[in-house]
Amino acid sequence: MNKAILSYLPLCFICIIAIACISFSEVKQADMLCSDVRIAIAKNPYHSAFLNSDDVYADLNSNKSMFIGQNIQTININEMEATLKNDPSIIGCETFFKMSDTTMGKSILCIKIKQRTPIMRVHSSEGSFYIDENGIMLPLSERGSARVLVISGDFNNKYQAGANIFDLEDYDNLQNLFTLVKKIRDDEFLLPLIEQIDVTPQQEYILGTKIGPSTIEFGNKSNSDVKLSHLKAFYMSEKTKENWNKYKSISLKYKNQIVCTKF
Repeated sequence: MNKAILSYLPLCFICIIAIACISFSEVKQADMLCSDVRIAIAKNPYHSAFLNSDDVYADLNSNKSMFIGQNIQTININEMEATLKNDPSIIGCETFFKMSDTTMGKSILCIKIKQRTPIMRVHSSEGSFYIDENGIMLPLSERGSARVLVISGDFNNKYQAGANIFDLEDYDNLQNLFTLVKKIRDDEFLLPLIEQIDVTPQQEYILGTKIGPSTIEFGNKSNSDVKLSHLKAFYMSEKTKENWNKYKSISLKYKNQIVCTKF
């Protein structure tokens, strides 16, 4: 019996030490002060930074000095995350405290930001804005810009910060354009070719290109997959390559046809 009890003593000793360490850590954390704030905004491969540290502090209605010297238990990091996620340019946010490497009893407030990725820039009679890869509307930025397809023309959808265009009524035009832009963006051949889509009063699309014929009459939203397939076939054909500079525009409006207009 005594031997059995003795065999458990090391385990009990370890448990006591662990509990003591946890209690000590909690006491220390209660006395921990914020010594610094570090904001890290993840780089987005598709655009320059839309945000900087000043914008993050503005979202929080604060500045760095307001956190320095505060007891970390008085800083509500969950509330900070919720506030930052209300910024339409931010898709993800993580806040946490990290022990200072140089100062005992001090902790660093870390804020990590992930920006949204716009796929189209809209110019309408109601203003200009971006739409990201999930359909979320976000504002243009003074900090930088994204090299994405530009949408312009005859539609009057208003910008609503942080709203998803697929959750809004009467946003069919933007929803249809978003679907088309996604198809172009997902195609390695078409993405570097097409740079703009203009919407006519008849709600038809005119594609602006970087090379070859300057305009492509796409027609309305119907049969977009077939039209894009015909467009790729046209650009890849040897005949097109031989007469590259002779075409002013092409039209995909007519079923199973490509109509070319020469200079």
